[in-house]
Amino acid sequence: MRPKLTYANVTATLALIIAVGGASAFAATQLAKNSVGAKQIKKNAVTGAKVKNQSLTGSDINLAKLGTVPSATHAANATSADSIPPAEPIHLIGAPGEPVFHGGATNVPPAPSAGFYKDAFGIVHLEGQVKAGTSSVLFVLPPGYRPASGVVLFFEQTKEAPVTIHGSQSAELEAGAVLISGSPEVWLSGITFRAES
Repeated sequence: MRPKLTYANVTATLALIIAVGGASAFAATQLAKNSVGAKQIKKNAVTGAKVKNQSLTGSDINLAKLGTVPSATHAANATSADSIPPAEPIHLIGAPGEPVFHGGATNVPPAPSAGFYKDAFGIVHLEGQVKAGTSSVLFVLPPGYRPASGVVLFFEQTKEAPVTIHGSQSAELEAGAVLISGSPEVWLSGITFRAES
């Protein structure tokens, strides 16, 4: 014969289940502070989602095990920077072996002296402040530092002192002539152009 379930049996069974489950739940929620260590935590149990944001510092991370960010492979050693030679020194107008001022043109102290140089990309840079003399031609750029033949460059440094640079020789001007018109002084710094090829 099958024994009948009685109210007393059901109640006793439920009481036993609650007692055992409740005791273990109580134990799990009532751990002493700092009582869980590395031995109690399973391997790989703590994931990134369970780590508090901004809580890790550099000392918590083994940097030797971090790989390089794919887009930063060349950041420590820029490929293009390795192959670009530095800009050449400035050629100062009037210095030995350099172009001379025309018509008594002079530098305007304390501004930088007039000069020019070409960077690694073939761009010519002019520098300095110049006061014109009896000629509108300030100086003549040497071959390799002039605009292309047939090109006349116009730079409006100020409305009163435009600067023109001629790439070709004419009856009146040498190729590479740097001219000023309308003002006795001009600021050359900031004038750049691609040199003849």
